[in-house]
Amino acid sequence: MLPDKPEENAEATVCALWHKAAGNPMSVETASKTALPILDDQRRAVLQTLIKQRLSGIPLAHLTGRQQFMNIELLADARALIPRKETELLGNTALNILHDIGANTDKPLIAIDLCTGAGNLACALATHIPHLQITGSDISIEALTCAKDNRNYLNLDPQRVGFVASDLLQAFNPIYCRQNISMIICNPPYISEAKVTQLADEIIQHEPREAFNGGPLGLSILTRLVKEGANYLSDQGWICCEVGLGQGKWLAQRFERTNQYQQVTTTCDATGEIRVVAAQKKKPI
Repeated sequence: MLPDKPEENAEATVCALWHKAAGNPMSVETASKTALPILDDQRRAVLQTLIKQRLSGIPLAHLTGRQQFMNIELLADARALIPRKETELLGNTALNILHDIGANTDKPLIAIDLCTGAGNLACALATHIPHLQITGSDISIEALTCAKDNRNYLNLDPQRVGFVASDLLQAFNPIYCRQNISMIICNPPYISEAKVTQLADEIIQHEPREAFNGGPLGLSILTRLVKEGANYLSDQGWICCEVGLGQGKWLAQRFERTNQYQQVTTTCDATGEIRVVAAQKKKPI
């Protein structure tokens, strides 16, 4: 069990593989709460094969084809990063801010999800806020196909949940964004280039390397977001992003030093580490 997948204990893993062998794929969390069906000899053989594949290092979500994120079931495969529990901290922070924005304005609630990957943040936020319009972007075409499959799997309206190929914000019109975008969400690659090769084999051999590689110091995307973000955000709109261990204080200070944001907040995980930084753009005087 990897530290970033605490839900995948031995018992829950077997339950997930059991349901997959029975022909009813589901996430490990759903499987652990669902009664196990009786398997015939053929299905038991399938289960044994799945267990061997899991022990060989193939990610559980790739074997089941499912991953839960913010209480919704998603499709998961090698095209995009498997959504992590730790990213729910970002999702819930963004969700709370968007609820507050929506309660205080009659304007349409429109957001951008950068580095969208499997589309988990975009799809989850759109599911929990039915009037939200959101566009996810990613530089990986394969990841975008996964995100679109998740949108379709959840029966979300393509007019409300869109996905575009983009190197961060390049595909977006800054004039339109400054008039309409209430939030930019980003779960970027933030692991340093040198440390990417030190990741567990289960990760580095099965998930897209570009989803982890944040450049020489792990800060490449975050640095660009500080520099470019305010130009694509409406007044009093928010940027919310996930950060790696030890990066939170640095990023919060960078946002503050731009003098473009009226407040910068941080959210810590259960160990007290800053994992989410949110910055609200100033309103012109």
